[in-house]
Amino acid sequence: MSKPGNKTGQDIVMAAVSVLLIWAIASAFDLFELLIQFMHSHESWELDDLVMAVFLVSLASVWFSYRRGKEKIALTEQLQVQQLFLARAQQVAVMGNWELDLATNQLKWSDQLFDIFEIEKTQFGGSYEAFLDAIHPQDRKTVSRVYQASVSDHSSYHLVHRLLMADGRIKFISEHGETDYDSQGNPLRSCGTAQDITSQREIEHELQRSRFALDSSPDAFFIFDPKLGRFVDVNNTACEQLGYSREDLLEMNPLSFASVDPDVLEGILQQLQTGEIEVGRSECRYRRKDGSEFPVESLVRRFEMDGEVFFVAIARDVSSRLKSEALIRQLSTAIQQSVESVMVTDVDAVIEYVNPAFTRITGYSYDEVIGKTPAVLNSGAQGSDFYKQLWDTTLSGKVWHGSLTDKRQNGEYYPALMTIIPIKDEQDNITHFVSLQQDMSDYNKLESQFLQAQKMEAMGTLVGGIAHDFNNVIAAIQGNAYLARMKQEEGFKSSEKMQNIDRLCTLAGDMVRQLLTFARKDHVDMKAFNINVFMKEAYKLTRAAIPENIEYQSSVCSENLMINGDSTQLQQMLMNLLNNARDALDGIANPLICCKLELLTADASFKAKHADLQAKQYAHIMVSDNGHGIEQYRIEKVFEPFFTTKGAGKGTGLGLAMVYGAVQTHQGAIDVESEVGVGTTMHIYLPVMQKKAVKELIGQSEISKGQGQLVLLVDDDENVRQATGGVLKALGYKVMVASNGSEAFDCYNEHRQDIAVIISDIIMPRVGGIDLVRQIREIDEHVPVIFITGYDNNALQGNRDGREVVLSKPFTIQELSEAINAKLMTD
Repeated sequence: MSKPGNKTGQDIVMAAVSVLLIWAIASAFDLFELLIQFMHSHESWELDDLVMAVFLVSLASVWFSYRRGKEKIALTEQLQVQQLFLARAQQVAVMGNWELDLATNQLKWSDQLFDIFEIEKTQFGGSYEAFLDAIHPQDRKTVSRVYQASVSDHSSYHLVHRLLMADGRIKFISEHGETDYDSQGNPLRSCGTAQDITSQREIEHELQRSRFALDSSPDAFFIFDPKLGRFVDVNNTACEQLGYSREDLLEMNPLSFASVDPDVLEGILQQLQTGEIEVGRSECRYRRKDGSEFPVESLVRRFEMDGEVFFVAIARDVSSRLKSEALIRQLSTAIQQSVESVMVTDVDAVIEYVNPAFTRITGYSYDEVIGKTPAVLNSGAQGSDFYKQLWDTTLSGKVWHGSLTDKRQNGEYYPALMTIIPIKDEQDNITHFVSLQQDMSDYNKLESQFLQAQKMEAMGTLVGGIAHDFNNVIAAIQGNAYLARMKQEEGFKSSEKMQNIDRLCTLAGDMVRQLLTFARKDHVDMKAFNINVFMKEAYKLTRAAIPENIEYQSSVCSENLMINGDSTQLQQMLMNLLNNARDALDGIANPLICCKLELLTADASFKAKHADLQAKQYAHIMVSDNGHGIEQYRIEKVFEPFFTTKGAGKGTGLGLAMVYGAVQTHQGAIDVESEVGVGTTMHIYLPVMQKKAVKELIGQSEISKGQGQLVLLVDDDENVRQATGGVLKALGYKVMVASNGSEAFDCYNEHRQDIAVIISDIIMPRVGGIDLVRQIREIDEHVPVIFITGYDNNALQGNRDGREVVLSKPFTIQELSEAINAKLMTD
């Protein structure tokens, strides 16, 4: 295109040329001669007038030529712009145009068509036949037929055909065309457009496939627009299940047919909207157009499209499933709930059904045994004659009943009582066998436990009797040791030895109390104490029970943890765990035992696993070893009484049962983590007391002294009377002694005005301590009493009114002095 300045110069040149052209034409055709003759015939005309007229005509001609040229240039420029816009539009729309001259068979394509057909301009023949050659071979006849028909019918046409590209790709082309005719109706030329719709076609096909799949789904599908408050799409299944047309459903919302609480529905949608849940689940009933109802299970999800929020719901009609389930339950409830194993086989002993009890007893799941034979349970304990007799009986149509030993999936043997019943059809032919089997393991175990309990009861009686005598000896030794230490001169070298005797007596007393706890003949004494200090002392005490070839590691957290517990029970618990860890290391290279105490704050996973625990923080005790480990199927049994994996004579099976009971007593929990060949870790969780100012009860405090008060000491053991009496005198008390309850009652009657407190053994000949106190309380019900005993403290439960203090032999001087001081201050 030319610039505006250049066009003005061109116009002037063109005007001058036009004037010269007019003058040349006038001279060539003797126009001037004609004009002169005309003027001579009209004498009024002058030459100047003629010249002026010619000039004006020429000027007018020049002006009109200029205007027409300018308009033509403007139209040309406008046409060029439109052609440019058209080319760009065709490029964006992947569209081109064509024109076919029917007289010359010359076909013209726009540049975009060459790109669409992927043909070089130099390689295109430019004819109708060349166009047909570029079309997919299978579509050529159809394209030619449709085009020829449109030419004959004087109509436009539209069709979609394919292109087969050189690399095997397929393109889809949408073509429009029409034909121009002359006044006689003869076709002159055809023109039209061709657009590449491959991408659109693929999208349409994908949408069609998705829609087909959606409409073929057995579940109803809804898309809900919360902004419009109605559905914007549903599938055919939704229409069929509810009996409404698609148009009807698109005017509805979930509450139009779902029997669901509006608040519940709103809550689910709100939770989905805020992201609190990803999937909303509900069970309700849908109401059809005819008023009938059916149960559904539905899932709802939230999604966004173009910035708009929608909810998609999938609802499944569960009518058939519920009916089937009800029928199955009705037919199989008795069998399913049976505690006995039920197995159904065909006549060839191929298993067709087993009930849950079979799985529970044998360990085999339903799928693992279906199609197999009962031989999977064969333990080898019965010979071939046994099974021959069984088969002869059942195949003859008779019921077989007997006992045998079978094998579980894990290889464990179990005793069973079994009955096999033949099932016959109407022709009296055997079609199936039903086997009823009862696991006799629990029965045999109860029998063994009964025998073991009898032995344990005898052991408990023996322990209780030994503990009484042993406690008396320890009390006497401890009392005399205290008196000897009091008599020593300060700095005397044997003082340290006497302190060792005192400490060993205390340790021996603790051991006796552990024996009593083991024999279940000692009460639980729950006190607040610092478990950090306890664990440090326990580590020292238990280290002696671990062989030197075993590496022993221990650690205690830096936080001070206060718990409410019985230190004796916890000591025994720790000892049992360490003994188990020690035994698990038999034959292990580089054996290692680790004990650890740490603070654990309960998180969501801990609370989910131990839902019955309420505390926020726990003292976490871990005892681990790198021993043989425990098989997974045994872990759940390790806390059962009398269960042991140790050899005969190496374990009672009560150790972990006692640990479990102690943990439960302390309102805690215990977990087992074990892997065969790697080792075992026992995790114990004990609630931590939250009161920050709990007084630490472990440690020594100053001994309270007496002020000359008279103490009545009653004990049938002379050594205890002498030792304890000497200790009381050393503490500043006056002492009156008696060897039994009868003698003590006489002493009390004679000196009751002077006696400040009574300290009495419980079990004594003639009159025991409890009977003595009962008689004295008939005279003075407020007399202070302290019981001392080497027997079972539980013997006092229900026989006293709660005012007596009970000290277990051997007791420390501190415990004795504090008990007397407390009674004197309160009674």
